[in-house]
Amino acid sequence: MRLNHYRLIALFTIITGLSGAAEAVTSWREAVKKIQPSVVGIVSKAKVMEQQIPKEFQEFFRQHFGKELSPRVQESLAQGSGFIVRVKDGKAHVMTNNHILDNTKEVKIVFHDPETFVDAKVVASDPRSDLAVLECEVPKGVNVSSINWAKDDALEVGDPILAAGNPLGFSNTYTAGIISNKARKLPINNYFNVYQVDAALNMGNSGGPLVLENGTVGGVVFSIATIDRGNVGIGFVIPGKVAKYVYEQLMKNGRVRWAWLGVAVHNLNPKLAESFGLKEAHGAVVVEAAPEGPADKAGVKEGDIILRFNGEKVSNSDELPRIVAKGRPDTKAEVVVWRDRKEKKLSVTLGEQKGDPQAHKMSGSKSGSGAQGTTESLGLTLEDLDPTLRKRYDIPSDVEGAVVSEVEANSSASEVGINPGFVILKVDSKEVKNKKEASEALESLKKENKEQAVLFVWFSGQKAFVVLPLAAKEEDKENEAQKTEDQKEEKSDQSEEDAEATEEESES
Repeated sequence: MRLNHYRLIALFTIITGLSGAAEAVTSWREAVKKIQPSVVGIVSKAKVMEQQIPKEFQEFFRQHFGKELSPRVQESLAQGSGFIVRVKDGKAHVMTNNHILDNTKEVKIVFHDPETFVDAKVVASDPRSDLAVLECEVPKGVNVSSINWAKDDALEVGDPILAAGNPLGFSNTYTAGIISNKARKLPINNYFNVYQVDAALNMGNSGGPLVLENGTVGGVVFSIATIDRGNVGIGFVIPGKVAKYVYEQLMKNGRVRWAWLGVAVHNLNPKLAESFGLKEAHGAVVVEAAPEGPADKAGVKEGDIILRFNGEKVSNSDELPRIVAKGRPDTKAEVVVWRDRKEKKLSVTLGEQKGDPQAHKMSGSKSGSGAQGTTESLGLTLEDLDPTLRKRYDIPSDVEGAVVSEVEANSSASEVGINPGFVILKVDSKEVKNKKEASEALESLKKENKEQAVLFVWFSGQKAFVVLPLAAKEEDKENEAQKTEDQKEEKSDQSEEDAEATEEESES
């Protein structure tokens, strides 16, 4: 489902409720009794620096007052929710969302029976899953208990749920709803699918538990779909299975060891799939394997199409990071790739994700270019790379190829997304170092009556495979024919004029 008219926002305080969605549950009384001693509020104080003072104003104050202005640092408060995962030796471990703790200077946990504020510290956090664990002392006389996790597959679409938390600062708030999707993909998360719940969630519900009828916890609320930061009845939840794993990893290692494959990929479109000999446009095209990374060591190559990972079909490049994240570092995984028009199985020993995401989606609907002759007919002008062009298009020194300097409007090249600044690295798997080699490679394909060329291009720091049609469009053919006819007529008219002029000279 496309959320074109909604913004996904983090909930700095949350709780949700839906109108009459939980018809199968006559009362949530027993579930509330079980979960209430486990739910807490989170208050985070963070330092926020105001916008930097413009240089011209800094200079003005330096000249006239002999000093510079420093940006002011202000404090902001964020409210959220959390729940107790463990109580031991008078201390409680509280799980919440990591985004509540951004730039935090001070964190307090609010117990509700009775209302008590206690200082807390961050034990560990994982930005990739947006989860964190806090620790605090449990005050005497406060009624607390730890939650019980629901079974991994306890929730199904249509099941009733209860969201508990501290929305908008209103403690002990409970709202009912249903699970409407178990595999929602959000652009703010590349590591696992999330639950979509139809319930009344508001700012401040973030970090609160998603509760089942039996009082167990099946997930952690972390975001809502909204138009104006208000509730529209759609929220998103980190599955309990993921939250439980993250907690165990944070307690054991101080971090979460996410699996790393080490490839950059982009999507297939039908034309690109056809050029690789695939009947269906599914899979993720490898445009780069990290040197000495897991994929590189296993023999994954540029141009391979990853079809399956550990037996699971890879539908597109968005799916790959989520599927890889199900694996564990230092374990074996089977990767099936499409290479040379047939499947090939490879065994990969997964690494640990430490830096940027292991799979980057790159636009796969772009296409390539050429130079004089052939390239002009395709709507392209190519140039050799020189310092001026490298500076103009911010092209690194290690990128070699033919750079596109102009693209004719409405041409084949423009329609497939080629823009000035694209660098053609390969034409049908053949490396090209300059405009002459690129133009000759394209001309050779046209002479072989090939209808399209598969180009490997660099643009804006990314790489991608793109398909460039070589056959002129019908309207282009008509325009070219008309142009040729016009030129013939002009030449004929000029010849007649020259002949008449010659006759006049003879008569005189």
